[in-house]
Amino acid sequence: MGLIYYNVPSDKIENLMNKFDRNEDWDSMKNIEFTSSEQWDENTTVYRYNDGSIQIVTIETPPLEGQEGVITPYGVSGGRWVTGSGYRNCYGAKVSTNLLQYSMSFKADFSVVPSPGKSKIMNVYESTFSGGTKKKDWLGITRPSETNYHPATAEYSVIVNRNGNDRKHSLFLRVQKGSYRSEYQ
Repeated sequence: MGLIYYNVPSDKIENLMNKFDRNEDWDSMKNIEFTSSEQWDENTTVYRYNDGSIQIVTIETPPLEGQEGVITPYGVSGGRWVTGSGYRNCYGAKVSTNLLQYSMSFKADFSVVPSPGKSKIMNVYESTFSGGTKKKDWLGITRPSETNYHPATAEYSVIVNRNGNDRKHSLFLRVQKGSYRSEYQ
């Protein structure tokens, strides 16, 4: 999937290719605010930046238990939903982002509980990163259970060296009030 697929204007694509040829970072790779975002599909959010660069942030979950024949994005395997009275547990959700020059992901097991219950993240594993020289990375659960004001949170952070400069890229899973989402920073 590329810039054309995500409707980046051709003049912006040309500018991005020139930046790439000069080994310059795109705005999506810098620690700056995006200019707009849109829900691309049920699992994917596209963040747009001033120079035309984009971030694609995705959570891929397996089909709900009993939904045979459902095709999941990228064929997530080994994952499953288990449902009970007042909760849904997801095992093997893939949380990922693709910056076109970098991509990163991890898998997570979490429990989605509607209010007033508390959703939680039980496990994170299988982190991957591609597209640069990784100096250091960290995968963990920073808040195992949601509070009244904050979601349960898992984080995968990578420090990347590009052009002699270190940059931190972080991908988050947030679970709260019966729902879940991913964020990139």
